[in-house]
Amino acid sequence: MNKYNLKKRKKQFSVLFLLLFMVAFSACQSERTESPILSVTIVPSVPTVCITPELEVSVTNIPETITPMPLTPTLAPTEAQEVITGEHTHIFEEDTCTLCGKVLSVLRTTAHENTYLSGFLGSTNENSNVVRTRILRIIFCDYEDSEGHYFSDLNCWDVSRKQDGSIMAWYVDHSPNQYYDVYVAPAIENTIIQIHPDASYLFANLENQVSMRAGIYGLDKVEFSRTTNMSHLFAGTRLASDFVFNVDTSNVTDISYMYQADLNAPIEGNIQFGEKVDFSNVTSADGMFMNQSEIKELVLPDSLQLIGSNMFYSCSKLRTVNIPEGVNSIGTEAFQFCTRLSSITLPETVTQIGSRAFSWCENLWTFQLPENIAKIEEDAFYNCKKLKGITWKGMEYTDVETLHTVLRKQGVIETIVWR
Repeated sequence: MNKYNLKKRKKQFSVLFLLLFMVAFSACQSERTESPILSVTIVPSVPTVCITPELEVSVTNIPETITPMPLTPTLAPTEAQEVITGEHTHIFEEDTCTLCGKVLSVLRTTAHENTYLSGFLGSTNENSNVVRTRILRIIFCDYEDSEGHYFSDLNCWDVSRKQDGSIMAWYVDHSPNQYYDVYVAPAIENTIIQIHPDASYLFANLENQVSMRAGIYGLDKVEFSRTTNMSHLFAGTRLASDFVFNVDTSNVTDISYMYQADLNAPIEGNIQFGEKVDFSNVTSADGMFMNQSEIKELVLPDSLQLIGSNMFYSCSKLRTVNIPEGVNSIGTEAFQFCTRLSSITLPETVTQIGSRAFSWCENLWTFQLPENIAKIEEDAFYNCKKLKGITWKGMEYTDVETLHTVLRKQGVIETIVWR
């Protein structure tokens, strides 16, 4: 083959290759045009807070609505549960009312240690830790009452157990006194606040200055029926004198130190219980009213079945208190240093009186033992200086030695002293 033919053949191959390439490229473009277009969903960004150098605060990218995370039941009852709030009697199956569809969201538990300094319900706000001892009022609100305040407020934080934004709290700072009003409300419509099963220390150690009283408002807007622990609930908090505790306590087992007072800040007036209170399942009530030195009379719910150790310790102005029928024991030092207590009636169900139960009740002048008393522990009436006599089984004993002999023969006591 001569050089001319070789060049001609190469040129033909080049043209053919170019034609094949153009056909292949055209086919690829055709397939690409016919293939489906991928869809892209843009999710709204989380609200961001921008602080300018001039300390001006602006909030951007706030979504119009907040979609709640699905709530899982906590302590789900085995059957439908009725709960009374302001609207109607809700019937909850797990966490949803079968009548109106409202959903329970559980409030987070509180810190059990260092409650004098801890922020209320986990407040760790950048601007200010809401220290308990500076809280003047706690107000529970409905969703409708909150007016969306917390959506754009820097003074707010999540107080739901699941930390899903379903319950929010915010505060108002009463400068220059630096006292707070703390508001708590559902952040999602058709939500009811369920108090955590462990409510111990929940309202403990709030503002207790001599000149001011802490207030807790709106408890009728929240639900307590699954709460079991109320120990130290109001411990160290100087409540307003008109405060009435009236919530469902039917599942509560522990009310120990519930109203224990700071020595310098007892409640002024009398502690009051409403008709919803049910203490029939309580197994621990030690120190419940310890150091409440200003209360003068107390009406205990009839459902209470025990008087715990130190329950009224140092209630120095207490004059009268009822002991409900069904109580079977008076705990150790239950009424010690109740120096104004002049008389008390024990129901016939009481069979045991603990050691030093009425010691230093200096104004106690008469006492009647239940007929079925089986045990009186050591120094139960020690230093009851005005006690003239003790009545038992219809007979009054004014001589301690005679009563001692009688009771010892019955196996009730080892020793008894009242002076």
